[in-house]
Amino acid sequence: MSKIKNILRNFYYIFLRTAFVCKQIFLQIKFSLQRNPHYAPTLPVAFNDWESSSTKTYAGKCNQLSIVSILCESLLQNHYKVVSLCNLQETSTDQNLVSLRHDIDAHPPTAVKMGQIYSAHCIPASFYFLHSAKYYIKLSGGKIYRNPQLEDWIAQISLYGCEVGLHNDSLAMANRLNTNARDILSVELDFFRQLGFDVKGTVAHNGFQSHGAENFEVFT
Repeated sequence: MSKIKNILRNFYYIFLRTAFVCKQIFLQIKFSLQRNPHYAPTLPVAFNDWESSSTKTYAGKCNQLSIVSILCESLLQNHYKVVSLCNLQETSTDQNLVSLRHDIDAHPPTAVKMGQIYSAHCIPASFYFLHSAKYYIKLSGGKIYRNPQLEDWIAQISLYGCEVGLHNDSLAMANRLNTNARDILSVELDFFRQLGFDVKGTVAHNGFQSHGAENFEVFT
């Protein structure tokens, strides 16, 4: 009986993977036939609703900022060396190394406050902005807009000595806009780099169950 279950389970996994691959092929064909070449977010536009939406979504699920201070003190007291993710592989492995990754899915002002706390403890955390989030981008009247506040948030976190980068969700945006994921990622990386921030890596937003591939498979 267990042998039959194993066989059925294997067939099920093969079916899932085949379905994901077929869907990815279909998306690539769709992108090639219906590609929108105008992924070029512009400024400015009013972003008045993102914060209320974020507050409602995460109500009752957020930790107090004081926990960040407690974390910093614990790391330092226990002689951990904290490095940004972009420097993790280049740092000697004969130390107790830690990197602190923060994906900014919903509320950059909180990330800025966290960056200030890390700065007070001389800890270089890493923060990644989600380019598909409501605080980051808006579609209106067939056009794409970036939040004018983005530049300030990115600059403030960087000034606190923290790494800033992109929380890659290119597959979802490509599916949403009928364009190429690689083009979207390239445009967003250029945005950061034109501001003077050399993005050296990316962290992926969830994607496999929706797209049959992970966002970390798309980088330029």
